[in-house]
Amino acid sequence: MKYILVVDDEENNRDILVRYLSRRGYNMLSAPGGHVALDIINQRDDIDLVLLDIHMPDMDGHEVLETLRKSYSASRLPVMMVTAETDSASVIKSLGLGADDYVTKPIDLPVLVARVESKLQLKASVEKQIEESTGHATGFPDAEKILQLIAQGENNQVEFKSTL
Repeated sequence: MKYILVVDDEENNRDILVRYLSRRGYNMLSAPGGHVALDIINQRDDIDLVLLDIHMPDMDGHEVLETLRKSYSASRLPVMMVTAETDSASVIKSLGLGADDYVTKPIDLPVLVARVESKLQLKASVEKQIEESTGHATGFPDAEKILQLIAQGENNQVEFKSTL
């Protein structure tokens, strides 16, 4: 069984997301802050996606994201920022730190579900390709190493040049 982890210091925000996504068939976990979220992620291997707020008192979402990206590639553990921050600088910082998506509050819940589904389908597709090419399911011990190698290659594959 796979899970989505909602990380937000506001209980009402966590509750809305957990209830809404649970009703749509997703298995949900929640954490009231960054430290608890990292503990949950480090203790479990069944987290498929993290929905992460930025402003939290114990450890902000950017710190959590930075910590996660030291151990988990975007293909291994997608992270969507879910925040009230709407300024370009916050979006750019989040994406630069490795966020896979950025959703602003108030949340358009049907759009959130579409984005969640997109991230989960992409992750499943990558896992399937790895399984087919290696003969191992991603739950096997060497799967994380393979995913890390893929993530390292993702950052160096394409160079864009602009003539504008």
